[in-house]
Amino acid sequence: MYFIDEKVSIIMDWCFRFSKDVVVNVIFPLVRNILETDTMQGVIQPPMTRLLAVMQFYASGNFQICVGDAHGLSQPTMCQLVTKVSKELAESHRNYIKFPDQLAATKAAFQGIGNFPGVVGCVDCTHVPIQLPSVENGENYRNRKGYFSLNVQVIGGPNLEIFDIVTGWPGSVHDSRIFHNSQVCGKFQREEIRGIVLGDSGYAQNAFLFTPLLNPATPREERYNVAHKKTRNSVERLFGNWKRRFACLRRKLANSPLTCTYIVTACAVLQNIAVQTRQAPPPDDEGEDDLQEDGDVIGNHAVIGNAGATIRRSFINEHF
Repeated sequence: MYFIDEKVSIIMDWCFRFSKDVVVNVIFPLVRNILETDTMQGVIQPPMTRLLAVMQFYASGNFQICVGDAHGLSQPTMCQLVTKVSKELAESHRNYIKFPDQLAATKAAFQGIGNFPGVVGCVDCTHVPIQLPSVENGENYRNRKGYFSLNVQVIGGPNLEIFDIVTGWPGSVHDSRIFHNSQVCGKFQREEIRGIVLGDSGYAQNAFLFTPLLNPATPREERYNVAHKKTRNSVERLFGNWKRRFACLRRKLANSPLTCTYIVTACAVLQNIAVQTRQAPPPDDEGEDDLQEDGDVIGNHAVIGNAGATIRRSFINEHF
C-alpha cells in the first residue's frame, strides 16, 4: 500500500493533473511492476515518488533536471524513469485507446454537437516539438513551420477522448499520408469500423472520410459546411485540452524519437484516464502562448476525385 503526503495531496490536481485516488488506484497499478522490481543504482526514492516525478514532467514540461531536483533524482535517473514509465504506460494503450464497442451512442453524441449524422470520430494531426534527432535523415523531422517535431495523428471522440493515435511520423510528413498508411484507415476501408470520420480539406474525400466544401454554392452545402466545422472542432478542443493538461507535448522534448513516441502515447493513455475518471481540466488560459495548433489546412488541399465528390454530394442531398 502506498500513501501520499497530505501536502502533496492538496496540490495533486494542479501539479500532477490527477487526484490522489486516481494516481494511487488507477495509474500506479499500470507501472507498479517496473517501479517495484527495477532496482536503479543509487536511487532510494520509493516507487510512488518516482511515478510522481515522471507525472510532474508530463504536466509541467520542465527540463528533466529541474523536475528531478524537486524529487531528489539526478537528470540521468529522471531520463531513465521517463523512458521506462512512458513505455510501460504506452504498452497499456490497447486497454485505453480504442473505439467504443457500441458506436450508436458515439454517433448520437457527435450529432448533438453540430447535427452531422453518422460520425464516429474526427481526425487531425498535431505537432509535438522535439530536439533535432541524432539519427539518419534527422532533417525529415523539420516541419513546414521550421522546427523539429513528430506529426501525431489522433482520431478524437465527442468528449475529449482519444479513439486512435499514430505517433511515429516525422514532422515533414503530410497529414493525409499518415492517415492513408495507418491501420485505422484499413479498418474503415474493410468496414471493421462503420461510420464517418471528419477531416479538414487536407484529406481526400472518400466513402468514410468527409471533408468540407471549398466553395459551397447552395444552402444545403452551406449547412453541410457549418455542421462539419462545428463537429470537427471537437478534435481541436481535444488538442487544446490535452496539451494544457500535459505541457511536455507543447514544449521541446529532449529525448530520442522513439522515447518521444512513448511519451506521447503515455500522455494519450492518461488523457483517456482523465476523461473516464472525470478529472478537472487545466485552466483554459494556462500555457496558451505555447499552444500553436495548425488549424485548417490553407493552400494545401487534397484533390477530390469524381467518386469522392459524388459520395459527398449524395450525402448532402440526403441529410442537409
